[in-house]
Amino acid sequence: MTTSYFTDGEEYPYAGNPGKNDPVLKITGKISTARELILDKSGNKAVGLLVLGSESIAKGRSELPDLLNRKSLQYIYLSANIDSENAEEILSECEDASIFACTKEFLLSNALPPKKMNRHTVALNKQVTNIVNKKIESVVIPGDCSWEEYRAVKESLHLLKKYDWSGEEKDLFIINAYSLLNLFTTAVFPIKMIEEMTNGGMLDGRVASPRQRIDELWKLADKLPTSFTNRAIDIIGLLERLYTKNESECRKYSELKKRLSAGVDGQIAVIVPKAYYEDVLAADGILRSEKVTVVTANRFDNSIDYDEIIVVGEISGKRFDTFRCRAASVITVLLYDFELRLFRHREKEADRFEQDLNKKTGLISEDVQPLDVCPGKSNVESDNDAEILKFKTMTSDLDCYIEKIVAFDIGNLVGQVPTTGTAATADVVAVGTFTNGERILFSKYYKAFVFDKSKGTVTETDVEELESGDMLVFTRRDDFTRNMVDNVFDNLLSSGLLNESVKEAAFKSAYWKLALREYMDKHGCSYREISRRLSALGCKRHEVTIRTWLSDDYRIIGPLDEEAFVQIAELTADPDMKRDPKSFYEACRITRHERKKILSLIGRAIIDKLRGHLSERDGLLEAVYDNIDKLAVMLELETVAELNEPVAVSVNMINKPLTSQEG
Repeated sequence: MTTSYFTDGEEYPYAGNPGKNDPVLKITGKISTARELILDKSGNKAVGLLVLGSESIAKGRSELPDLLNRKSLQYIYLSANIDSENAEEILSECEDASIFACTKEFLLSNALPPKKMNRHTVALNKQVTNIVNKKIESVVIPGDCSWEEYRAVKESLHLLKKYDWSGEEKDLFIINAYSLLNLFTTAVFPIKMIEEMTNGGMLDGRVASPRQRIDELWKLADKLPTSFTNRAIDIIGLLERLYTKNESECRKYSELKKRLSAGVDGQIAVIVPKAYYEDVLAADGILRSEKVTVVTANRFDNSIDYDEIIVVGEISGKRFDTFRCRAASVITVLLYDFELRLFRHREKEADRFEQDLNKKTGLISEDVQPLDVCPGKSNVESDNDAEILKFKTMTSDLDCYIEKIVAFDIGNLVGQVPTTGTAATADVVAVGTFTNGERILFSKYYKAFVFDKSKGTVTETDVEELESGDMLVFTRRDDFTRNMVDNVFDNLLSSGLLNESVKEAAFKSAYWKLALREYMDKHGCSYREISRRLSALGCKRHEVTIRTWLSDDYRIIGPLDEEAFVQIAELTADPDMKRDPKSFYEACRITRHERKKILSLIGRAIIDKLRGHLSERDGLLEAVYDNIDKLAVMLELETVAELNEPVAVSVNMINKPLTSQEG
């Protein structure tokens, strides 16, 4: 069967299609690209669609409904994890669809022990065991505020948000008060630990001092409308009390430490709301174990099997939900008493969802009534669904409002861009904030370097895939838009630590772009015209692909096929390229390999730096370590939001942390 992989405007044929016929099977990583292929009138007609994986569905939520309703498609199959954030939404949209779901009830009736033992059957059997034997234990710990006080603070912030009065003081008060409330109610360490680490520079400026932020709230309160003064005093008063009560002692910390100090028999995951929590906890040494992994709910990996998962509060994220997680058979949740109502409400919602799945698959009758109370579990007194739903709606409303504040008035930045002259601009498509209060404007083709501490890796990630809690790596210098790998690579080249073949490869991997740009300028060609001329020579590339090739923002090394260099050489008539086009293809391959090696070493260097390890190093590794020490700075994303429409902004404002003075 002829097969090709498609990206935006580019096709990569698999072996077995020498005639380059239109493939029977078309594979892509984006639903938006799949939609273009289905709507394309040329070539083979699309008769079916398979969407595999929760992440593919999540990224293509806007395009998917249109495809699901396309009558031209004879069949559509969607495959997603039950714990996917979109699973419930998809089921509600596809009421007439046939459902297959591996619920606990289904597996109890159909699962059998494996006949042959190998790594695949062992892994599947473990997954089945986790689902069938899953146990959730809630450990309720006395908190320092009541449910009524906790709710009242959010109600007051929500009321301030609706006030017919706007100003920077109002927005800053809401952001800081809301953030501090979340910190004090989810912290799993004494507050003095974060104060000491912040003041000592141990968190690299990623987090502001909670004490200083409370002091700032008192100053902001004086600038709020007098009609809100009493509420502001009540809000700060509660935050002061939570700070004082948890300054030297944290009950959740004591419970976590007791559980981890008792001895770890297997692999344990600790779910936290912010990535910097691990650094704070690790300062005490209780998490310095290869058997303990600390990860945020947005970055949890469900494919990894754990013996136990410990959740430090009533938290969830895009990749983790206490009640739908299948990565462990034992999940322990540490809750303050005021969190219990929300926890029980989500528990009932999860049970109802599983009951609906069992109804759709025919395991139970449609006549069975919905679960009002979880069987065998105590219900919190006066746990009213309407009250909880109102609270959740209010919280969601606050989250959205803060996200909009965080996006800030990008028009202020546009005003800094000259309307005439030759000042370079780039399209900004998303904005974000970091936990230290700095902000960032992401351009369209930017790839961020994201550090995964649990895996010890650094990966290049598209802006649309960034999430709250991601650790972004930047260079510690004025030119933040300069690529981290480029910095290290150039330093290694200039210091003579890379051999001559790599130096030549680096030159040639940049040369082909220069030749193509000069041809465009000389002949006054647009990207579309270059696409047309290359297509006439047999190099079929969309104009978007040509643009990404030549964009410094996108950092493409070169085409992945050798023929493209032959055709670029023919188009540009560059004598060096025409003499040996294959050498330019090989140069790009070598450069990619070296960059991947540097990226791997950067991840290793960051891990060793954080752990205080000084391992033996060869010349290349030592140079990378030295560069990391001088250049690397990591910041944790607090929020990231896409703009409704791209906005042109001066290039000296993009893809770098901006202080409040700059932004």
